[in-house]
Amino acid sequence: MKEKYVKKINETKSEVEKLEATDSSTYALKKVEDDRWEIWDKLLNEIYGALKEQLSAEEMDQLKEEQRNWIKNRDERALEASLKYKGGTQEHLEYSAVSANITEERCYELVEDYMK
Repeated sequence: MKEKYVKKINETKSEVEKLEATDSSTYALKKVEDDRWEIWDKLLNEIYGALKEQLSAEEMDQLKEEQRNWIKNRDERALEASLKYKGGTQEHLEYSAVSANITEERCYELVEDYMK
C-alpha cells in the first residue's frame, strides 16, 4: 500500500507542476494555487481513508487528534503568511499557496509515518 501511495504522490506532484496560469493576473495565479490545493487535499483525504482501513482503532484515534491539530496549524500558518498582503490582491493567493504546500508535505508525512 505504501508503494502505491508514494507513486500517487509523485504522480500528483508531476500533475500540479504542469498547472499554469492563463495569464499573469492575480486571478489566474490564484486559480492555479486553488487548484493545486484542491488536488493535494483530495489526495490527503484519500490517504487518510486508506489509513482508516489499515490502522487499529487506537492508532486511528491518535491520528484523528493529530490531524485536527495539523489542520488548525495549517490554517494558522496560511493565515499568518497571507497577512503580509492583508487587504491586497495577493492575500488569498498567498493563503492558498501556503495551504497547498503544507498539504503536500502532510501527504508525504502520512504515507511515510503511518502507511504499511
